[in-house]
Amino acid sequence: MATLDPLAAIADTNQTMLHDLLAQVETENAAVQEFLQSLTQLQSDAQSYDCGSDFERPEVSIPEIFQILVSCQDEDEQREIFEQLTADGRSCRIVNL
Repeated sequence: MATLDPLAAIADTNQTMLHDLLAQVETENAAVQEFLQSLTQLQSDAQSYDCGSDFERPEVSIPEIFQILVSCQDEDEQREIFEQLTADGRSCRIVNL
């Protein structure tokens, strides 16, 4: 999860905890192992880089999004409601949970 969370990009990283977490991961997949090693290298590079006390993070603009989740009895009802909303010009997508 540490590698997939897009919101983590706007948060500070606890380098010690990340290093400890990466050290615990075991995989036989060469691509995953290479990826984890690259993260470890990036972590080492970040620790050696000093931004200085004047460094300010840029302001991040997160647009407001208002959504509705509609529960349907079955796939046919889901399709019907989706078609109604898209016919009304709404931006929709079907999600199955």
